[in-house]
Amino acid sequence: MQISNVSVGVDSVELDNPDATITIQNDDKPSLSFSAVTITEGQKGNANAKITVSLSDIISQAVKVHYTTVDGTALKAKDYTATTGDLTIPANTKTADFSIPIVDDKIGESTETFTMKFSAPDNALLPSNASATVTILDNDSPILLTGTTTG
Repeated sequence: MQISNVSVGVDSVELDNPDATITIQNDDKPSLSFSAVTITEGQKGNANAKITVSLSDIISQAVKVHYTTVDGTALKAKDYTATTGDLTIPANTKTADFSIPIVDDKIGESTETFTMKFSAPDNALLPSNASATVTILDNDSPILLTGTTTG
């Protein structure tokens, strides 16, 4: 780049070397996004819902975000294991994931959901709705009651 016509206040400045190199450092933070997950209860024991967290751009610093589970129609301890933690996406990496244990409760029931809430990011921006929905499909047959009534 060639620099010319430099002035400081009302005085002109004469440059010995008018050539310069300018480096523009990208300091924009990438945005985080989160995957919604659908999982079926495990047939023989528990299953795990894998949550993937992604960055809009790869950056040279690690990114950290806090997560926690929030009950919906699925309830902690009954349908899934309540989980709180911090996820780190390593520098120069675009995604990372973590797992939430799903409880196989042996009860026939409707599809249920709970939410993963995200907060307190380092080196990244959260979307306005910083959450992901986990949908649990049941693997158990409903119990059918049969009989007669007397009156």
